[in-house]
Amino acid sequence: MKQEPTNPPGNGNGEATLLTTQKVAGKRRTVPFTNPATGEQFGSVPEATADEVFAACREMGAAAAVWSAKPVKERVRILRRLQEVTIDSLDEITAVINKDHGKSRQEAWAEVMMTVEKLHLYYKHAPDWLARQKVPRGLTFMLSLARDYYTEPMPFGVVAVIGPWNYPFELVMPAVCAALLAGKVL
Repeated sequence: MKQEPTNPPGNGNGEATLLTTQKVAGKRRTVPFTNPATGEQFGSVPEATADEVFAACREMGAAAAVWSAKPVKERVRILRRLQEVTIDSLDEITAVINKDHGKSRQEAWAEVMMTVEKLHLYYKHAPDWLARQKVPRGLTFMLSLARDYYTEPMPFGVVAVIGPWNYPFELVMPAVCAALLAGKVL
C-alpha cells in the first residue's frame, strides 16, 4: 500500500506525516474531527484499511448493476427526494458545516441553498444530457452513407468524491448527484 504524506487536522507545524492503516500500540489509528474556528476536537473516525476500501468498492460495484439499470427519470425522481430532505434538514446540515468547517451558520445556509438550486438544474436537464445523441459522421462520411452514429452514456466503475474544506457541501453534492444521475455509484 502506498503511503502519501499529508498534514492531518491539528498539525499546525507544517511537518508532513504519513497517514497509514497501521495500528499504534495495538489500536487502530483515527483521524480527529477538529473545528477550525475554535480548535476544539469533537470526535474522530477510524482509518480504513486498504482491504476495507477494496471491500467497499466491491460492494459498490455489486450495487452498481441495480442503480445503473434504473431509467434516468427514476434516478431524477429519487434525487429530487434527496433535495427535499436536504431542505427539510437545513438546520442540521448548517450546524454540521459550522462545527466541521468553522463557517458561520449564515454562510453554511447560503452554501446549501446555492447547492439546492444547482441540483435543481442538474435534475431538470439530466434526461437530455444523458440521452442517446446522434453525432456527425465526420471524415467517414463517404464510407458510411447508410449509417448513423450515436453516443450513449454508459456508467461503469465506482466514483470516489474527495471533499474540499472551503465549500464542503457546494463542491461535493453536485459531483455526488452528477455521478448518481449518470448511473454511477459512490
